[in-house]
Parts: sequence; structure tokens; C-alpha cells
Amino acid sequence: MRPILIADPDENFLAALLGDPKAAQNPPLVAKNGKEAQLKLSDKTQPIAGLFVNPRILSTDVLSVIRCCHMHRPATPIFLIHDGTSPFSEEQLKSLPIQELLKKPITYSELSAKVGPVNFVFNPNIASEEGHSSHEAIDKISFRSVYHT
Repeated sequence: MRPILIADPDENFLAALLGDPKAAQNPPLVAKNGKEAQLKLSDKTQPIAGLFVNPRILSTDVLSVIRCCHMHRPATPIFLIHDGTSPFSEEQLKSLPIQELLKKPITYSELSAKVGPVNFVFNPNIASEEGHSSHEAIDKISFRSVYHT
């Protein structure tokens, strides 16, 4: 399984996650600030199954990290993890392109389980073949998944 990226300035939280037995089987990528997270997200050589980001991330705001993920990792599930009170209103949360808001404490096993059901990879070859071979009328389009697990 591909690793998850956890972006959080809380070193104690990161240490606890790395101590989880599941982390030994599938080590996560960690970023202590927004710049680190953006560098890891933009590195196409490193697979990432999902992004877990604390809104209190330093050096850049959480929206920049989310935007970077959508730009470099389309279809990667994004989760916000927070320490208590959410920094976003209910209305703001509804408009954010995230899967879920998660509250600490949470274990690495729980984080890994969150990406399991939505862990997929975009296959541009299948998408391109589908586009070139489609002779259907616009109002009669059928969809075949261009994602695979």
C-alpha cells in the first residue's frame, strides 16, 4: 500500500503515530510544516495514498496545502485533523474539498483505514483510450471507471 502523508506541527502527535505497529508495516510520510508538505506533494516519484493535514500547519496556510494536493495529486483523498475546536465554521467546512474532519487523538491505524476505501489511482492510458474510442452521442454517454485500485 502507498504511504499516507501527515502534515502536522505537533511533534508529540507525529511521534505517537510513528510508534503505532501499523506504521512499521507501512511507514507514513510526515511534514512538520506546509512547505514540507507541498514539496512532498509535488514530488511525483513518491506515491501518496492520502493527505492528513492539521489546519494549524506552519509556514503556509492549510488552504495552500490543499490546493497543492489538488494540483499535483488529483483524486487524492484529503482529511483535516484538528486538536479540538475546528478552526472552520460548518459553512466553511462544507465548501472545503476534503473527505472528512477528524479530531485528535487518533491512531495511525485509524488514519490508514480512512484511505483504504478511497485509495485509487488515476490511469491516464485508460482515460485516453476511452476518449479516443468513444463514438457515442453526447446525450448517451456511458461511463467506465478510469480509476483502479
